Amino acid sequence: MLSPRNSVNITVTEGIDTIPPSPPVHQLPMDPPLSRQILDGNQDTKIQMLSRQVSNWKKQLKVLEGEHIQLFGYKPSHADKVNQKEMRRCLLHINKAKQELKRKRFIFCLL
Repeated sequence: MLSPRNSVNITVTEGIDTIPPSPPVHQLPMDPPLSRQILDGNQDTKIQMLSRQVSNWKKQLKVLEGEHIQLFGYKPSHADKVNQKEMRRCLLHINKAKQELKRKRFIFCLL
């Protein structure tokens, strides 16, 4: 036994059978925009450079946090990091490098 929904679908699909199929369209395969081999080395080095920058800035931030702990006796809060000039500079550089790294990885995956 068919439900009313199925009978509606059958009547809709019956009209599709009367339309003849379209002829096949022959398309040439698309060449990649640039040679993958040329970009691989260049993109890899940029990605490695950016990830190295992120780790170096994080190390610098840890050093500054350690100085803050010795000076004040507690781990700095986010507000403390933002209020201190050197820590804020490290945070900004880390965020910029992370965004650029994410963009480079996305572009690299698209190629």
